[in-house]
Amino acid sequence: MFRGGYNRAVRAPNVQELFAATSRSTVSVTDSCAGNAPTAPLTQCANTGVTAAQYGRIADCTSNFCSALVGGNLALKPETADTFTAGMVLTPRNIPGLSLSLDYYDIKVSNLIGTVPAALAFSQCLTNGSPFYCSFIKRDATGSLATTGGYIVNTNVNTGFLHTAGLDVAAAYRLDLDRLGARHLGALALSMNGTWNRKQQVSPLPGQPSYDCSGLYGPTCGVPTPTWRHNARLSWETPWQATLSLSWRYIGSSTVDINSGNPAFSGVTAGAKDLADARIAAYSYFDLAASVPVMHRFTLRMGVTNLFDKDPPLLDSNNLGVASQYGNANTFPGLYDVLGRTLFAGLTAKF
Repeated sequence: MFRGGYNRAVRAPNVQELFAATSRSTVSVTDSCAGNAPTAPLTQCANTGVTAAQYGRIADCTSNFCSALVGGNLALKPETADTFTAGMVLTPRNIPGLSLSLDYYDIKVSNLIGTVPAALAFSQCLTNGSPFYCSFIKRDATGSLATTGGYIVNTNVNTGFLHTAGLDVAAAYRLDLDRLGARHLGALALSMNGTWNRKQQVSPLPGQPSYDCSGLYGPTCGVPTPTWRHNARLSWETPWQATLSLSWRYIGSSTVDINSGNPAFSGVTAGAKDLADARIAAYSYFDLAASVPVMHRFTLRMGVTNLFDKDPPLLDSNNLGVASQYGNANTFPGLYDVLGRTLFAGLTAKF
């Protein structure tokens, strides 16, 4: 079977994006124009609003956290999205029980509502003097970005676009063990769902150069976007209505964006490299689960998640601010397992 589709979607800004009160916060940015010995030359620092009299006398941001203005924006316009999909489903007759599906997706969101990463705004203003990016840098009378009068604007804006494309893969196979001569042993069921992310392209401003965050993470790209992820499960369906399953959760590797060589990722200091957090290796988690009927009316469920008690990746939150802005507890708890090995049990009753 072949399938495909095209969708056009429009999303108006929500109440939070429009009307959230503006307030002061902090963002992870190294002000390379601050301190007694600035690492950036005056010609570049002038792009960010530094005068010759201020150069070499600017108070640095505490622990690389500069002041920021966050909140809503009444001038926001609706987002628009175009989605193309094309795929196929294969169920070969000569392999009973096998089902395969492949779906290619291509999604582009324009007038994307979000915030321009503070590190990106600072680096692009510093190195290129872009009026768009420099409009986010507000220095106080002394040139500092660490006071109530000096800050980086980090409110919601209509940025450029988000363009993602990739391939969704799904497979399922059920093998009756009787066919192999193993009578009265039930069946094995294997399933897998995976995603290959071909690109995660972002443009902070219409008509301006874009950057691709596929396989990257960091001050600009944020949470890791692995190029490949999948969940796979092998289940033994016993003749006694009990089921035992082993699951495999795989998260591909990611590298830090500021090491990629893209000028958009120079982030905190032009030419800076983050050697400590250069790469997050691929992660695999294994889970066990069982379901057993009890006295016809009850079903007992039990299992173990993160069977081998694998720790999440730990990042240096003080090293160029890679983890401090987007992570929590020096890692990314929304993506990696931070609880370790966990046991669970439950009982379901039907009447």
